[in-house]
Amino acid sequence: MPRRPAKKPATKAAQKAAQKAATTVRIGLVQGAMSAEPATNLKRYLALTQQAADQGAQIICLPELFRSLYFCQTQDDRHFALAEPIPG
Repeated sequence: MPRRPAKKPATKAAQKAAQKAATTVRIGLVQGAMSAEPATNLKRYLALTQQAADQGAQIICLPELFRSLYFCQTQDDRHFALAEPIPG
């Protein structure tokens, strides 16, 4: 069903406020400590993501590799077990 355009606000100030509201995007940045257990990290970050969404975040950014400890400082084949299937 096509969307009807919204009615224009009556005053210039109302128009400016409506335009600002239409272009505002709230971003949530989530940060925290990671454990060695991917399932524990996922549970923690899902809760933090929900908290950010509840506070109005429309885009939520998580730390890189949040499901495990940061392992990229050395090359070790045992870290391959952390890979997830696509989609993951």
